[in-house]
Amino acid sequence: MKVMQIFLIVILSNSLFSQTIDTWERRYGDQLYESGEKIIKMNDGTFLINSNIIISDPQDMTWLIAVDENGDSLWTRKIYEPDSVNSYIIEMSCNSENNVYAAHRRISSEYEYDKMAFLSKKTENYEEIWTKEYPSTTQFGTWTDKPACTSDSGCAVIVGTMYDIYVGSSHIDKYDKNGNLQFSSGGIFTKNEKSTEYIEDFAVTNDGGYISIVKHSSAGYKFDDSQYIILFNDSLNFSKAVDYTWSIYGLLGIGKAQSSDSFIAYGLGGIIKIDGSGEEIWNLAIDDGIVNMVTTSDGNYVLSSSSKVYKVDDTGELIWSKDFSCNSLVPTDDGGCMAVGTKFNDVWICKFDQDGNYVNINNYVAGIEGYELYQNYPNPFNPETTIRYSITHDADVKIAVFDIAGKEVVSLVENKQGRGSHTVNFNAEHLTSGIYFYKLNVDDKVVASKSMILLK
Repeated sequence: MKVMQIFLIVILSNSLFSQTIDTWERRYGDQLYESGEKIIKMNDGTFLINSNIIISDPQDMTWLIAVDENGDSLWTRKIYEPDSVNSYIIEMSCNSENNVYAAHRRISSEYEYDKMAFLSKKTENYEEIWTKEYPSTTQFGTWTDKPACTSDSGCAVIVGTMYDIYVGSSHIDKYDKNGNLQFSSGGIFTKNEKSTEYIEDFAVTNDGGYISIVKHSSAGYKFDDSQYIILFNDSLNFSKAVDYTWSIYGLLGIGKAQSSDSFIAYGLGGIIKIDGSGEEIWNLAIDDGIVNMVTTSDGNYVLSSSSKVYKVDDTGELIWSKDFSCNSLVPTDDGGCMAVGTKFNDVWICKFDQDGNYVNINNYVAGIEGYELYQNYPNPFNPETTIRYSITHDADVKIAVFDIAGKEVVSLVENKQGRGSHTVNFNAEHLTSGIYFYKLNVDDKVVASKSMILLK
Protein backbone atom coordinates (compact mmCIF):
# COMPACT_ATOMS: atom_id res chain seq x y z
CA MET A 1 0.00 0.00 0.00
CA LYS A 2 2.87 2.35 0.86
CA VAL A 3 4.60 1.62 -2.45
CA MET A 4 1.37 2.32 -4.35
CA GLN A 5 0.89 5.61 -2.52
CA ILE A 6 4.40 6.78 -3.40
CA PHE A 7 3.87 5.72 -7.01
CA LEU A 8 0.66 7.74 -7.28
CA ILE A 9 2.29 10.78 -5.73
CA VAL A 10 5.14 10.59 -8.24
CA ILE A 11 2.66 10.41 -11.14
CA LEU A 12 0.65 13.33 -9.78
CA SER A 13 3.77 15.35 -9.09
CA ASN A 14 5.08 14.77 -12.62
CA SER A 15 1.70 15.75 -14.03
CA LEU A 16 1.64 18.95 -12.04
CA PHE A 17 5.19 19.86 -13.01
CA SER A 18 4.23 19.27 -16.63
CA GLN A 19 1.40 21.76 -16.19
CA THR A 20 3.79 24.24 -14.55
CA ILE A 21 6.01 24.47 -17.63
CA ASP A 22 3.16 23.91 -20.08
CA THR A 23 2.09 27.53 -20.47
CA TRP A 24 2.97 30.70 -18.62
CA GLU A 25 3.76 34.38 -19.06
CA ARG A 26 6.56 36.42 -17.48
CA ARG A 27 7.65 40.04 -17.57
CA TYR A 28 11.01 41.47 -16.56
CA GLY A 29 11.36 45.20 -16.18
CA ASP A 30 11.77 48.44 -14.27
CA GLN A 31 10.76 52.07 -14.73
CA LEU A 32 12.91 52.21 -17.87
CA TYR A 33 11.96 50.93 -21.33
CA GLU A 34 13.10 47.32 -21.81
CA SER A 35 12.61 45.31 -24.99
CA GLY A 36 13.12 41.57 -25.46
CA GLU A 37 15.01 40.91 -28.70
CA LYS A 38 16.29 37.33 -28.89
CA ILE A 39 15.98 34.01 -27.06
CA ILE A 40 18.20 30.96 -27.57
CA LYS A 41 18.19 27.54 -25.96
CA MET A 42 21.39 26.46 -24.26
CA ASN A 43 22.57 22.84 -24.35
CA ASP A 44 22.00 22.46 -20.61
CA GLY A 45 18.26 23.08 -21.08
CA THR A 46 18.28 26.70 -19.91
CA PHE A 47 17.53 29.74 -22.06
CA LEU A 48 19.37 33.01 -22.66
CA ILE A 49 17.51 36.21 -23.53
CA ASN A 50 19.06 39.28 -25.11
CA SER A 51 17.20 42.50 -24.35
CA ASN A 52 17.81 46.24 -24.56
CA ILE A 53 17.31 48.91 -21.92
CA ILE A 54 16.90 52.43 -23.26
CA ILE A 55 18.84 54.78 -20.97
CA SER A 56 18.47 57.95 -23.04
CA ASP A 57 17.82 58.61 -26.69
CA PRO A 58 19.73 57.21 -28.54
CA GLN A 59 21.86 55.43 -25.91
CA ASP A 60 20.88 52.06 -24.54
CA MET A 61 22.23 49.11 -22.57
CA THR A 62 22.26 45.37 -23.25
CA TRP A 63 20.50 43.29 -20.60
CA LEU A 64 21.06 39.53 -20.64
CA ILE A 65 18.62 37.33 -18.72
CA ALA A 66 19.18 33.60 -18.22
CA VAL A 67 16.00 31.70 -17.35
CA ASP A 68 14.97 28.11 -16.71
CA GLU A 69 12.20 26.18 -18.49
CA ASN A 70 9.62 27.95 -16.29
CA GLY A 71 10.87 31.42 -17.20
CA ASP A 72 12.37 32.03 -13.75
CA SER A 73 15.58 34.05 -13.68
CA LEU A 74 18.88 32.23 -13.11
CA TRP A 75 21.14 35.26 -13.55
CA THR A 76 21.16 38.65 -15.28
CA ARG A 77 23.93 40.84 -16.64
CA LYS A 78 23.89 44.45 -17.82
CA ILE A 79 26.43 45.45 -20.49
CA TYR A 80 27.05 49.17 -20.82
CA GLU A 81 29.78 51.02 -22.71
CA PRO A 82 29.68 54.66 -21.55
CA ASP A 83 32.24 55.79 -24.16
CA SER A 84 29.98 54.79 -27.05
CA VAL A 85 26.72 56.29 -28.19
CA ASN A 86 25.25 52.83 -28.53
CA SER A 87 26.28 49.18 -28.27
CA TYR A 88 24.06 46.18 -28.69
CA ILE A 89 23.94 42.47 -29.50
CA ILE A 90 22.43 41.67 -32.89
CA GLU A 91 22.15 37.87 -32.72
CA MET A 92 23.32 34.93 -30.60
CA SER A 93 23.65 31.16 -30.96
CA CYS A 94 24.79 28.30 -28.71
CA ASN A 95 27.25 25.61 -29.78
CA SER A 96 27.51 21.96 -28.71
CA GLU A 97 29.89 22.88 -25.87
CA ASN A 98 27.31 25.28 -24.34
CA ASN A 99 29.26 28.38 -25.39
CA VAL A 100 27.59 31.45 -26.88
CA TYR A 101 28.53 33.14 -30.15
CA ALA A 102 27.36 36.76 -30.33
CA ALA A 103 27.36 39.21 -33.22
CA HIS A 104 27.38 42.73 -31.80
CA ARG A 105 28.05 46.34 -32.77
CA ARG A 106 29.36 49.50 -31.22
CA ILE A 107 28.36 52.91 -32.53
CA SER A 108 30.53 55.86 -31.54
CA SER A 109 28.78 58.51 -33.64
CA GLU A 110 25.39 59.96 -32.83
CA TYR A 111 24.58 59.66 -36.54
CA GLU A 112 25.21 55.87 -36.42
CA TYR A 113 27.75 56.06 -39.26
CA ASP A 114 30.79 55.06 -37.23
CA LYS A 115 29.94 51.43 -36.57
CA MET A 116 32.41 48.78 -35.43
CA ALA A 117 31.35 45.14 -35.59
CA PHE A 118 32.38 42.13 -33.52
CA LEU A 119 32.01 38.38 -33.31
CA SER A 120 32.55 37.08 -29.77
CA LYS A 121 32.68 33.68 -28.16
CA LYS A 122 31.43 33.64 -24.57
CA THR A 123 30.98 31.07 -21.82
CA GLU A 124 27.51 29.96 -20.74
CA ASN A 125 27.60 32.85 -18.22
CA TYR A 126 28.69 35.28 -20.95
CA GLU A 127 32.30 35.54 -19.84
CA GLU A 128 34.82 36.41 -22.57
CA ILE A 129 36.62 33.61 -24.46
CA TRP A 130 37.66 35.52 -27.58
CA THR A 131 36.49 38.42 -29.75
CA LYS A 132 37.09 39.22 -33.41
CA GLU A 133 36.92 42.86 -34.44
CA TYR A 134 35.72 44.22 -37.77
CA PRO A 135 36.87 47.87 -37.78
CA SER A 136 34.93 50.30 -39.89
CA THR A 137 36.69 50.84 -43.23
CA THR A 138 34.23 53.51 -44.36
CA GLN A 139 32.33 56.29 -42.64
CA PHE A 140 29.19 54.19 -42.97
CA GLY A 141 30.46 51.29 -40.88
CA THR A 142 30.51 47.51 -40.78
CA TRP A 143 28.19 44.92 -39.28
CA THR A 144 28.04 41.29 -38.24
CA ASP A 145 24.85 39.24 -38.10
CA LYS A 146 23.31 35.75 -37.88
CA PRO A 147 26.08 33.76 -36.13
CA ALA A 148 25.41 30.06 -36.79
CA CYS A 149 27.09 27.20 -34.96
CA THR A 150 28.77 24.54 -37.06
CA SER A 151 29.28 20.83 -36.39
CA ASP A 152 32.87 21.39 -35.22
CA SER A 153 31.65 23.80 -32.48
CA GLY A 154 32.89 26.70 -34.59
CA CYS A 155 30.83 29.53 -36.01
CA ALA A 156 29.91 31.11 -39.34
CA VAL A 157 28.77 34.73 -39.42
CA ILE A 158 27.60 37.34 -41.94
CA VAL A 159 29.99 40.30 -42.27
CA GLY A 160 29.00 43.42 -44.17
CA THR A 161 30.30 46.86 -45.11
CA MET A 162 28.39 49.93 -46.25
CA TYR A 163 30.30 52.08 -48.76
CA ASP A 164 27.53 54.62 -49.18
CA ILE A 165 24.01 55.05 -47.86
CA TYR A 166 22.72 52.85 -50.70
CA VAL A 167 25.79 50.78 -51.61
CA GLY A 168 27.22 47.85 -49.69
CA SER A 169 28.32 44.23 -49.71
CA SER A 170 28.43 41.26 -47.35
CA HIS A 171 29.94 37.79 -47.13
CA ILE A 172 30.18 34.82 -44.73
CA ASP A 173 33.22 34.13 -42.55
CA LYS A 174 33.81 30.72 -40.94
CA TYR A 175 35.81 30.47 -37.70
CA ASP A 176 36.88 27.40 -35.77
CA LYS A 177 36.12 27.20 -32.05
CA ASN A 178 39.46 28.81 -31.19
CA GLY A 179 38.71 31.91 -33.24
CA ASN A 180 40.86 31.10 -36.27
CA LEU A 181 39.43 32.23 -39.60
CA GLN A 182 39.12 29.17 -41.85
CA PHE A 183 37.07 30.23 -44.88
CA SER A 184 35.42 33.29 -46.35
CA SER A 185 32.89 33.52 -49.15
CA GLY A 186 33.48 35.93 -51.98
CA GLY A 187 31.10 38.03 -54.02
CA ILE A 188 28.79 36.29 -56.46
CA PHE A 189 27.76 39.13 -58.74
CA THR A 190 29.74 41.58 -60.85
CA LYS A 191 30.48 44.67 -58.79
CA ASN A 192 30.31 48.27 -59.85
CA GLU A 193 30.27 51.55 -57.98
CA LYS A 194 26.53 51.28 -57.30
CA SER A 195 26.05 47.55 -56.83
CA THR A 196 24.70 46.06 -53.62
CA GLU A 197 25.01 42.44 -52.57
CA TYR A 198 23.45 41.63 -49.22
CA ILE A 199 23.14 38.26 -47.45
CA GLU A 200 19.90 38.34 -45.49
CA ASP A 201 20.32 35.00 -43.71
CA PHE A 202 21.84 31.54 -44.09
CA ALA A 203 21.62 28.03 -42.64
CA VAL A 204 24.12 25.20 -42.34
CA THR A 205 23.31 22.16 -44.51
CA ASN A 206 23.64 18.51 -43.50
CA ASP A 207 26.91 18.13 -45.43
CA GLY A 208 28.48 21.15 -43.73
CA GLY A 209 27.77 23.58 -46.56
CA TYR A 210 25.66 26.72 -46.46
CA ILE A 211 22.37 27.82 -48.03
CA SER A 212 21.71 31.55 -48.08
CA ILE A 213 19.28 34.26 -49.12
CA VAL A 214 21.05 36.96 -51.12
CA LYS A 215 19.60 40.25 -52.38
CA HIS A 216 21.32 41.99 -55.28
CA SER A 217 20.98 45.26 -57.11
CA SER A 218 23.26 46.77 -59.73
CA ALA A 219 21.89 50.27 -59.12
CA GLY A 220 21.95 50.97 -55.41
CA TYR A 221 20.05 49.82 -52.37
CA LYS A 222 17.02 48.31 -54.15
CA PHE A 223 16.71 44.78 -52.84
CA ASP A 224 13.47 44.21 -54.73
CA ASP A 225 15.50 44.06 -57.95
CA SER A 226 16.58 40.44 -57.46
CA GLN A 227 16.77 37.76 -54.79
CA TYR A 228 18.48 34.38 -54.88
CA ILE A 229 18.95 31.19 -52.93
CA ILE A 230 22.71 30.66 -53.11
CA LEU A 231 24.54 27.53 -51.99
CA PHE A 232 28.15 27.28 -50.83
CA ASN A 233 30.17 24.15 -50.06
CA ASP A 234 31.83 23.52 -46.69
CA SER A 235 34.78 25.71 -47.72
CA LEU A 236 32.41 28.57 -48.62
CA ASN A 237 33.08 28.22 -52.33
CA PHE A 238 30.13 29.11 -54.58
CA SER A 239 28.11 26.06 -55.60
CA LYS A 240 24.76 27.11 -57.07
CA ALA A 241 22.37 30.05 -57.43
CA VAL A 242 18.59 29.73 -57.81
CA ASP A 243 16.74 32.86 -58.91
CA TYR A 244 13.74 33.67 -56.70
CA THR A 245 13.15 37.13 -58.11
CA TRP A 246 9.89 35.79 -59.56
CA SER A 247 8.58 35.07 -56.06
CA ILE A 248 5.97 37.40 -54.60
CA TYR A 249 7.69 36.99 -51.24
CA GLY A 250 10.46 39.30 -50.12
CA LEU A 251 12.62 36.67 -48.44
CA LEU A 252 14.18 37.68 -45.12
CA GLY A 253 15.20 34.48 -43.35
CA ILE A 254 15.83 30.76 -43.72
CA GLY A 255 15.87 27.84 -41.29
CA LYS A 256 15.98 24.07 -41.31
CA ALA A 257 12.75 22.22 -42.08
CA GLN A 258 11.46 19.03 -40.49
CA SER A 259 12.45 16.70 -43.31
CA SER A 260 16.10 15.88 -43.96
CA ASP A 261 18.12 18.57 -45.75
CA SER A 262 15.19 20.83 -46.61
CA PHE A 263 14.58 24.40 -45.51
CA ILE A 264 11.89 27.02 -44.92
CA ALA A 265 12.52 30.46 -46.41
CA TYR A 266 10.23 33.19 -45.07
CA GLY A 267 9.61 36.90 -45.38
CA LEU A 268 7.14 39.46 -46.67
CA GLY A 269 4.04 37.69 -47.94
CA GLY A 270 4.61 34.06 -47.01
CA ILE A 271 6.94 31.10 -46.78
CA ILE A 272 8.58 28.69 -49.24
CA LYS A 273 9.81 25.18 -48.50
CA ILE A 274 12.90 24.37 -50.54
CA ASP A 275 15.03 21.26 -50.94
CA GLY A 276 18.76 20.93 -50.37
CA SER A 277 19.51 22.13 -53.90
CA GLY A 278 17.52 25.35 -53.44
CA GLU A 279 14.49 24.32 -55.51
CA GLU A 280 10.92 24.98 -54.35
CA ILE A 281 8.84 22.15 -52.84
CA TRP A 282 5.77 24.22 -51.89
CA ASN A 283 4.83 27.75 -50.89
CA LEU A 284 2.19 29.30 -48.66
CA ALA A 285 0.96 32.88 -49.02
CA ILE A 286 0.52 34.72 -45.70
CA ASP A 287 -0.58 38.33 -45.89
CA ASP A 288 1.97 39.43 -43.33
CA GLY A 289 5.68 40.01 -42.82
CA ILE A 290 7.17 36.87 -41.29
CA VAL A 291 10.30 37.63 -39.25
CA ASN A 292 10.82 34.39 -37.28
CA MET A 293 10.45 30.67 -37.96
CA VAL A 294 11.19 27.61 -35.84
CA THR A 295 10.66 23.90 -36.42
CA THR A 296 8.73 22.41 -33.50
CA SER A 297 9.22 18.98 -31.96
CA ASP A 298 5.78 17.87 -33.20
CA GLY A 299 6.94 18.24 -36.82
CA ASN A 300 5.38 21.60 -37.68
CA TYR A 301 6.51 25.22 -38.04
CA VAL A 302 5.72 28.25 -35.89
CA LEU A 303 6.12 31.67 -37.51
CA SER A 304 5.81 35.16 -36.09
CA SER A 305 5.27 38.66 -37.42
CA SER A 306 4.90 42.05 -35.76
CA SER A 307 1.28 41.28 -34.87
CA LYS A 308 0.58 37.54 -35.16
CA VAL A 309 1.92 34.04 -34.56
CA TYR A 310 1.15 31.25 -37.05
CA LYS A 311 1.49 27.48 -37.09
CA VAL A 312 1.94 25.61 -40.40
CA ASP A 313 2.28 21.87 -41.00
CA ASP A 314 4.97 20.19 -43.11
CA THR A 315 2.71 20.15 -46.20
CA GLY A 316 2.19 23.92 -46.18
CA GLU A 317 -1.27 24.00 -44.58
CA LEU A 318 -2.04 26.72 -42.04
CA ILE A 319 -3.07 25.15 -38.71
CA TRP A 320 -3.85 28.28 -36.69
CA SER A 321 -3.01 31.95 -36.18
CA LYS A 322 -2.99 33.90 -32.91
CA ASP A 323 -3.20 37.62 -32.22
CA PHE A 324 0.01 38.19 -30.30
CA SER A 325 3.50 39.04 -31.47
CA CYS A 326 7.09 38.36 -30.50
CA ASN A 327 10.60 39.22 -31.64
CA SER A 328 12.10 35.75 -31.24
CA LEU A 329 11.02 32.12 -30.83
CA VAL A 330 12.59 28.88 -29.65
CA PRO A 331 10.89 25.44 -29.69
CA THR A 332 10.44 23.37 -26.53
CA ASP A 333 10.61 19.60 -26.23
CA ASP A 334 6.83 19.15 -25.78
CA GLY A 335 5.85 20.72 -29.11
CA GLY A 336 5.29 24.21 -27.74
CA CYS A 337 7.46 27.32 -27.97
CA MET A 338 8.98 30.01 -25.81
CA ALA A 339 8.65 33.53 -27.20
CA VAL A 340 10.24 36.83 -26.23
CA GLY A 341 9.17 40.36 -27.03
CA THR A 342 8.03 43.58 -25.37
CA LYS A 343 4.91 44.24 -23.30
CA PHE A 344 4.07 47.28 -21.16
CA ASN A 345 7.65 48.53 -21.75
CA ASP A 346 9.04 45.36 -20.16
CA VAL A 347 10.80 42.28 -21.49
CA TRP A 348 7.99 39.80 -22.12
CA ILE A 349 8.42 36.02 -22.21
CA CYS A 350 5.75 33.39 -22.65
CA LYS A 351 5.55 29.65 -23.08
CA PHE A 352 2.68 28.61 -25.34
CA ASP A 353 1.45 25.12 -26.16
CA GLN A 354 0.90 23.28 -29.45
CA ASP A 355 -2.32 25.25 -29.97
CA GLY A 356 -0.76 28.67 -29.37
CA ASN A 357 -2.37 29.15 -25.95
CA TYR A 358 -0.73 30.36 -22.76
CA VAL A 359 -1.80 31.45 -19.28
CA ASN A 360 -2.34 35.17 -19.77
CA ILE A 361 -2.17 36.54 -16.24
CA ASN A 362 1.14 38.44 -16.37
CA ASN A 363 2.35 36.14 -13.65
CA TYR A 364 5.92 37.35 -13.47
CA VAL A 365 7.41 40.80 -13.38
CA ALA A 366 11.00 40.84 -12.16
CA GLY A 367 12.68 44.19 -11.83
CA ILE A 368 16.30 45.23 -11.86
CA GLU A 369 15.90 47.33 -8.73
CA GLY A 370 17.22 44.74 -6.26
CA TYR A 371 13.94 43.24 -5.06
CA GLU A 372 14.10 39.50 -4.47
CA LEU A 373 11.34 36.90 -4.27
CA TYR A 374 12.66 33.45 -3.48
CA GLN A 375 11.22 30.04 -4.26
CA ASN A 376 8.93 28.86 -1.48
CA TYR A 377 10.18 26.01 0.69
CA PRO A 378 9.24 23.26 0.70
CA ASN A 379 7.92 22.96 -2.83
CA PRO A 380 5.83 20.91 -3.57
CA PHE A 381 4.22 21.36 -0.14
CA ASN A 382 1.29 20.10 1.96
CA PRO A 383 -0.27 22.13 3.47
CA GLU A 384 2.30 24.68 4.72
CA THR A 385 5.23 26.42 3.08
CA THR A 386 7.41 29.48 3.72
CA ILE A 387 7.92 32.38 1.32
CA ARG A 388 10.99 34.61 1.68
CA TYR A 389 11.50 38.00 0.02
CA SER A 390 13.54 41.19 0.37
CA ILE A 391 12.86 44.84 -0.45
CA THR A 392 15.24 47.74 -0.99
CA HIS A 393 13.44 50.44 1.03
CA ASP A 394 10.56 51.02 3.44
CA ALA A 395 7.44 50.45 1.37
CA ASP A 396 3.86 49.24 1.20
CA VAL A 397 4.12 45.51 0.57
CA LYS A 398 1.59 42.94 -0.55
CA ILE A 399 2.10 39.20 -0.98
CA ALA A 400 -0.87 37.51 -2.66
CA VAL A 401 -1.53 33.99 -3.95
CA PHE A 402 -3.36 33.32 -7.24
CA ASP A 403 -4.76 30.18 -8.84
CA ILE A 404 -3.98 28.96 -12.35
CA ALA A 405 -6.75 31.17 -13.79
CA GLY A 406 -5.27 34.30 -12.23
CA LYS A 407 -7.87 34.67 -9.45
CA GLU A 408 -6.55 35.87 -6.10
CA VAL A 409 -7.23 33.21 -3.45
CA VAL A 410 -5.54 34.77 -0.41
CA SER A 411 -3.54 37.83 0.63
CA LEU A 412 -0.70 36.88 2.97
CA VAL A 413 0.85 40.31 3.58
CA GLU A 414 -0.65 43.76 3.10
CA ASN A 415 1.09 46.42 5.18
CA LYS A 416 4.07 48.76 5.36
CA GLN A 417 7.39 46.97 5.90
CA GLY A 418 10.97 48.02 6.42
CA ARG A 419 13.93 47.50 4.14
CA GLY A 420 15.52 44.04 4.24
CA SER A 421 14.53 40.37 4.24
CA HIS A 422 11.16 39.05 5.34
CA THR A 423 9.34 35.70 5.51
CA VAL A 424 5.70 34.71 5.56
CA ASN A 425 4.09 31.32 6.13
CA PHE A 426 1.33 30.08 3.85
CA ASN A 427 -1.18 27.45 4.98
CA ALA A 428 -3.14 26.03 2.03
CA GLU A 429 -5.24 23.58 4.02
CA HIS A 430 -8.43 25.02 2.52
CA LEU A 431 -7.21 24.77 -1.11
CA THR A 432 -7.15 21.84 -3.53
CA SER A 433 -4.02 20.35 -5.07
CA GLY A 434 -2.67 22.27 -8.03
CA ILE A 435 -0.43 25.04 -9.27
CA TYR A 436 -0.53 28.45 -7.62
CA PHE A 437 1.35 31.71 -8.13
CA TYR A 438 2.52 34.17 -5.50
CA LYS A 439 3.28 37.81 -6.29
CA LEU A 440 5.32 40.46 -4.54
CA ASN A 441 3.85 43.97 -4.84
CA VAL A 442 5.89 46.96 -3.66
CA ASP A 443 4.21 50.37 -3.57
CA ASP A 444 1.39 49.05 -5.77
CA LYS A 445 3.76 47.69 -8.40
CA VAL A 446 4.20 43.98 -9.12
CA VAL A 447 7.95 43.39 -8.97
CA ALA A 448 8.20 39.58 -8.88
CA SER A 449 6.20 36.38 -8.93
CA LYS A 450 6.81 32.64 -8.81
CA SER A 451 4.85 29.42 -9.08
CA MET A 452 4.41 26.71 -6.45
CA ILE A 453 2.73 23.31 -6.22
CA LEU A 454 0.29 22.19 -3.55
CA LEU A 455 0.37 18.39 -3.47
CA LYS A 456 -2.13 16.74 -1.12
